[in-house]
Amino acid sequence: MYAFFSVAAFFHVYYMVMLAPAICALAGIGIVLMWRDYVRPGWRGWLLPCALMLTSALQGFFVHYYRGWNAWLVPTIIGICFAVALLLAAARLFIFRRPTPGMQQDIPRSGRPAPGNRFFILLPVMIIGTLALLIAPTFWSGYSVFVKQGFQGSAGPSVHISTTGELTIVTPAQLQGPPSPINTAYTRLINYLQSHRQNARFLVSTQFAGPAEPLILATDQPVMDIGGFGGGDTILTRTQLIDLVNQGTIHYFLFNNIHRVTHKVGKRKITTISVLAAGGNADDIRWVATHCSLVSSKLWMPPGAHNPLSSFGLYNCAKHT
Repeated sequence: MYAFFSVAAFFHVYYMVMLAPAICALAGIGIVLMWRDYVRPGWRGWLLPCALMLTSALQGFFVHYYRGWNAWLVPTIIGICFAVALLLAAARLFIFRRPTPGMQQDIPRSGRPAPGNRFFILLPVMIIGTLALLIAPTFWSGYSVFVKQGFQGSAGPSVHISTTGELTIVTPAQLQGPPSPINTAYTRLINYLQSHRQNARFLVSTQFAGPAEPLILATDQPVMDIGGFGGGDTILTRTQLIDLVNQGTIHYFLFNNIHRVTHKVGKRKITTISVLAAGGNADDIRWVATHCSLVSSKLWMPPGAHNPLSSFGLYNCAKHT
């Protein structure tokens, strides 16, 4: 992670969370390998007790910033892990000091301790130490599941950072305040889309992930994002998009960065439509803006200068030209 974020020259919690599954896999592999080394002679057998102590100390360092939880989490994690590590170290010193003739060094394949294998009885002790390292991650994940959702894949409680850098856990009740303009804007849009959706499979289509995310989370309905995270990906050609509209799969499109310029040529008015920052989706968006009807913003957008949807236009393609 240090190498990645050093090259990237920035830190983003989402990308760190993306590395978590691989780190968990490496941790599982490491525990198995360190246990195998622990039951055999050699310096590598000391890695398991050292890893338990160092990992618990690192967790304690992270958790001690969270005032309110640190008073009991830090002593619990460090206390259990250090006790387990010291017990494993003492047992290893005692067993290898006077090896029993014919002692088996490997863990027996059966689920029972072999007569000469004194290490196998320490396996539950090692498991307790490993589970102790999961106490903090379990509380962090459980908080996001049962109390308050995390942000961009992260977990854990919301905190207030003091001027001295101390983190104080903020309860959900303390976070309540006036409704966000984002929530207000999307509520009215959702009401309009749900009442006019008819039998379309998708609630709406968006140009990028930004406006799609709150719609999906609020309605649990399918929303088509034709441009991916930033709007530059291409998932449909213009022909495919038209086919979906004709099939009734989708009726409404929520797009922005569409500019209309009307010129008067003689007695005729010609409107030129330009699409900005659309990547390979410019043709799709231009077709929607040209052939579909623009829904009046008074029907779905609340008034206000700070409306996050003020730059968007809602298009109805149910009866396109």
